[in-house]
Amino acid sequence: MRLSQRYQSYTVSKGTLEAEQLFANCLHFLQTSKMDRSLTEFIAHMEDRYREINSAGAPQNKERKAVKLLCGEILPLLETAAPEGHYFGFHPGDPGRLGFFRQDLLYSGTGSSASRSNGAGYSTER
Repeated sequence: MRLSQRYQSYTVSKGTLEAEQLFANCLHFLQTSKMDRSLTEFIAHMEDRYREINSAGAPQNKERKAVKLLCGEILPLLETAAPEGHYFGFHPGDPGRLGFFRQDLLYSGTGSSASRSNGAGYSTER
């Protein structure tokens, strides 16, 4: 399911690169955006996992678990939901902003072998 154009250039998180806070901000977006009712179970599962992270004890354990869930579950879901012509990831000019941005911001280089990376750990060739 793709989000509507209402979410063009929409920032989900700003001012932090801490995985635990990024996870919380993305989860909040999922809870409030009403993306798709079928995500209710997924969101509940992520809320449970977030509570587990907060009780993980040592800060490095919290960060490690947040990174794993963020990169393995939440970022891929939001990438597939990006509005047409947009990607979900970090803004190339402001790595402290995570959200939905125009795909043309990703392209660099010249010719047909220009690569793109959304800053969320994904890279593709066009």
